[in-house]
Amino acid sequence: MGTVGAIARRLFASIFVSVLLAALLSLLPLMEQKGAGEEVPAFGSPGERRLAADNMVDFLLGEGGSWDWERADWNEGRLELAAIWRGSDPDGVYKDLFRLTQSALVHTSNVQELQVSVVIRNSPRILVLRASRQQLGNDSRMENRAGFSPREYLERRFHLAVADRDS
Repeated sequence: MGTVGAIARRLFASIFVSVLLAALLSLLPLMEQKGAGEEVPAFGSPGERRLAADNMVDFLLGEGGSWDWERADWNEGRLELAAIWRGSDPDGVYKDLFRLTQSALVHTSNVQELQVSVVIRNSPRILVLRASRQQLGNDSRMENRAGFSPREYLERRFHLAVADRDS
């Protein structure tokens, strides 16, 4: 009985090592695939992405549910958007516009200019924001260390026009 037990233990150990080795080897292609050709930025945001026509819908959907997108044009570094904002908080449009601007100019690597025309639902106001990466200046991550409200930040840093629809 002793030799049968010893053979069973050796057989079990061999099977265990074989299964473990097979599992580890199956992970190698996956690890190579993740690291192949990708540079890991030392100081940049790992979430930076390149905007293109084929990922525009994903980009816009990522901006939340307060926007009804009417038009999106992408032309070599220039992103032009037209939307209806349907939020209820009067200052919410500026918060969402701030986040959109940050997503476009900070969290992408290839948007150089952004123009957004916003019609505010149930309001006579229209907002037009024109922003460029160059206007970020010393606040390249849009961290707003000065503590301005989103509206103040957009007005001070970029060109933000507010008008009535009937004008």
